[in-house]
Amino acid sequence: MSEKRALDRARKLIDQGNAEEASKLLWPLCESRDRVTRLNAVFALLVTLNPITENDKLLVLADKGIQTAAQLGLSNERAYLLSRKVYYLLNQLSMLVHRLKNLTLSARVFKWIDFSLERDKEEHAAISRRRVDIEKEIASTATLVEKLAEECTDHCVRGQLFESIGDYYSTWFFLDCLDLQRGGRIR
Repeated sequence: MSEKRALDRARKLIDQGNAEEASKLLWPLCESRDRVTRLNAVFALLVTLNPITENDKLLVLADKGIQTAAQLGLSNERAYLLSRKVYYLLNQLSMLVHRLKNLTLSARVFKWIDFSLERDKEEHAAISRRRVDIEKEIASTATLVEKLAEECTDHCVRGQLFESIGDYYSTWFFLDCLDLQRGGRIR
């Protein structure tokens, strides 16, 4: 089956609600030599994959799409994919914050309890380091999205970009609220 027919078939399967079969057709197309086909496959996979259970795959796809859109000179598509990358990074950060909070659950309520296991303490330190890296990447990417939103002339894309910027700031606010919680209450 040609790449164009495979892409059309995958789109039809997505419309019919059969994302699993569509993704089987789309993954090979993400490695296509034809950049347009590759970018279309990335966009199709972004709507078929689950952002909670398959967030890591979505981050890889977003990066691949950003690179392909830049090669094709498609600034609006690149800006949109950058905004999706921020969203997926925020998902990853939220999961890390949740894990951090679970590791220190008792310590937040009872000050005399530290970590239940030495392994938990090491995991907490590793996650904290990873969190700093993700926060830096989110901040730099979000700044770029804001710049591109200001420069964008397409009203639909511009609206999408500003919506993603709003999502970024509201998620950041809730993450800050979580950091301020102590024993289920805000300090």
